[in-house]
Amino acid sequence: YTLTVPGIMVLGTNMAAVASGEAASTGKGTDFGSLYVGVSLTNTLSITNTGDAALTISGWTASGAGASKFAISGVPSEVAASSAIPFQVTFTPSSTGTFDAALVVANNATNYTVNLHGSASLRPVIGVSEGSLTFTGLVNIAVADQTIIVTNAGEGTLNYAIASDRFWLSVTNASGSLSAGSSQLHAVAVKTRGLAPSFYVGHLTIADPSAA
Repeated sequence: YTLTVPGIMVLGTNMAAVASGEAASTGKGTDFGSLYVGVSLTNTLSITNTGDAALTISGWTASGAGASKFAISGVPSEVAASSAIPFQVTFTPSSTGTFDAALVVANNATNYTVNLHGSASLRPVIGVSEGSLTFTGLVNIAVADQTIIVTNAGEGTLNYAIASDRFWLSVTNASGSLSAGSSQLHAVAVKTRGLAPSFYVGHLTIADPSAA
């Protein structure tokens, strides 16, 4: 007679095999890297039946200190022979730290463990030394530069850019990258040449899409 048995293998986001019990891997999507608190990342893995009989999945459990940060969805109850079905793992950290969990898939071949890992930090925060600057001068005569200090008042890395909404208003080094607690000095310049005597208002916008 012919013996038919199911087999199980989990494939990562890159379609490479995730061996049962192996360490979490960024390339395979089981290591979610570092996210900001409150941000979610969903990776799609697949359960493959490497055998020639139906693979029956009786359930799954997630355990470990970081298990509550990982949500599992779409795990099938059965996978036909030589077939694969995707499922999703979503990492949503609600606090800072490093989180590990073990996803165990119970089935009629052999129980399979997928190790999960992720970490989280707080967002960077933009701090500026001056809320406004006032320049007073004469038309066509150079006006002395003034300075602002940009600080990362949060955590992580602040990658910011400074944009002006007026052609006569500019800033030196219009971008920067700051680690937590560090600062950068920027010179702000006003060009009066070509301006008529009047009162002018301009704005500098300091932005980082990842900042709080």
